[in-house]
Amino acid sequence: MKVEVNAAGQAIEPGVREMAERAVLLALGPFAPTLAGVRVRIGEAGLAGALPGSQYTVMLRVESDPGFLVIERDAVLASALRRAAQRARRSLDRLLSRASFQGVAAAGERATGARPSRRRGR
Repeated sequence: MKVEVNAAGQAIEPGVREMAERAVLLALGPFAPTLAGVRVRIGEAGLAGALPGSQYTVMLRVESDPGFLVIERDAVLASALRRAAQRARRSLDRLLSRASFQGVAAAGERATGARPSRRRGR
C-alpha cells in the first residue's frame, strides 16, 4: 500500500509527513492487500507558518474498489489525522463486509430442488 502525503502547493515538514504515514499505516495496515494506495492532503492551515489556533483540514482518499474520501477538521493536526484514518478503517471494514455478505433467500423462496412443506389444515 502506497501512502502519499501532500499539501496545497507548499512543503510539509518531515515530522508531519511521518505522523500522517504512521496514522494511516496503523489504521489501514490490515487492509493493505486490498488497497491500491492512500492519499493524504493536509489543508492550508496545516502547513508550515500557519497561525496558531487555526483549523487543520485532512482529506484522506482511499484508492480501492470503490474508492472513497474522508474529510476531518480539528484544531490539533494529530487528532484530525487519527480520526480520518480511523473513519477510513471503519468505512473500509463496512465495504468489505458488505462485499463478502452472502444474501439470504427471501421468505417463501426455497433452494432449487427442495420439496414444498406439507402443512396440516390448509
